[in-house]
Amino acid sequence: MTRSTGWQCGALVLLLAAAGHAALGHQRGTVLTGTVPGTDLAVTVAEGPAEPRSIGSYAVRVYEVRDNTFPYDVLVAGLVRKRDGGVEDLRFADVDGNGHVEAVVVIRSAGSGGYVSADAFSVTRNGIRLFGAVEHLNADVDPIEALRGSRGR
Repeated sequence: MTRSTGWQCGALVLLLAAAGHAALGHQRGTVLTGTVPGTDLAVTVAEGPAEPRSIGSYAVRVYEVRDNTFPYDVLVAGLVRKRDGGVEDLRFADVDGNGHVEAVVVIRSAGSGGYVSADAFSVTRNGIRLFGAVEHLNADVDPIEALRGSRGR
């Protein structure tokens, strides 16, 4: 029978902790949450697990908030979209001027230009659908104004 010394046990614990941290860290990505103004609908946006921050996918989920303690218990709908960049922001704006607010996901490219893209989603108690999208905007362009312009407004 081999006898372990204290430093060997300590080294093993550190090695396992580092491996676990690295594995969990690789699963992390941006997760944003918000509430559609004037409703009881919550929205989450999450980059795909285990994907690089610079490219991959993101999921948009809509929840009916029946209890503020557990706002993400009642899933209404969700969808997954590809992304070229990292999810930067979740905003809410009336993109088409009809009085209903859309959820807008802003994505910034990882390249030197920092180009911006945005996807707008119509969010209701019945579901979620892609409403409009703009891509490869210069870094200083307001993505919501670009979405409004792309819809002829």
